[in-house]
Amino acid sequence: MKKIGKKINYLPLTICLIIGIVISYLMYLVSRQVFISVLFGIIGLIVSILIYSLNLSNSYNYWQIDDREIQYNNYDTTAQKVQAIILPLATNRRTLKFSEISSIALVIGKGMEMPAEIGSEGAIDASAYVVDSALQHFYSPYYLMLKLKDGRKVDLDLSKNKTDKANVERLIKEIELKTNLKAKLVKQSL
Repeated sequence: MKKIGKKINYLPLTICLIIGIVISYLMYLVSRQVFISVLFGIIGLIVSILIYSLNLSNSYNYWQIDDREIQYNNYDTTAQKVQAIILPLATNRRTLKFSEISSIALVIGKGMEMPAEIGSEGAIDASAYVVDSALQHFYSPYYLMLKLKDGRKVDLDLSKNKTDKANVERLIKEIELKTNLKAKLVKQSL
């Protein structure tokens, strides 16, 4: 079993709680009213959780692959991200069978290097480019994009492993072997 990325932990919740407590304390110093300080502390906690959820996928995008399937944490909606911050051990894990995959693409950011043996002459076709406006929906400059037979798209982050090109290359070759598909290279043009 290969593990990629970083699992969510209690650090995001701890940071948000500290922010809420600091805001509450500062409001108490200003107003000397407990109700107002608690109210602003709760508002600060909620706002900090929502702000943290915007970049949750970039920091904590853990997934793993074994002989039969790919398991990944689903952070498609803001509610799922907030739930992952508040209850990190109760993550929304999804399973993806290799037979469900219809295409594979390695998406790399502008100026990034790809794994050594992957390129226009190798396993990946380097002719595709991502439209700039679509990049705003996925902030990581290095991920594996899987299109499924039911029309869904799953993005699996590789940014935590971007310096380990050999491991990424082995991972892509393993997925290609299990799906009988060839991966394409998609270069971001930002």
